[in-house]
Amino acid sequence: TLATEDASTIEAVMSTTITTTIKIARKVLDVNNRLLADVYKPLGRCIAVIDDKVEALYGEELDAYFAHHGIDYTKSIVSGNEVDKDIRN
Repeated sequence: TLATEDASTIEAVMSTTITTTIKIARKVLDVNNRLLADVYKPLGRCIAVIDDKVEALYGEELDAYFAHHGIDYTKSIVSGNEVDKDIRN
């Protein structure tokens, strides 16, 4: 750790640990499966960044799932092509 003489600026090396839960489930977009609803209902909304290939395959099911559970659902569809997977895009 480095600090200026008056300690008005301090430089330090820090790290953090993130803990998360991963759940594996089948038929997660079946409206009778409450897994996603139980996560997003208390938050009042779901904001999703979706690969355009995923949107083509599951977009209608995603829309129907969140509508069925009364969850405000906003999606941003992005290109899933390898050429587009760059931090500058």
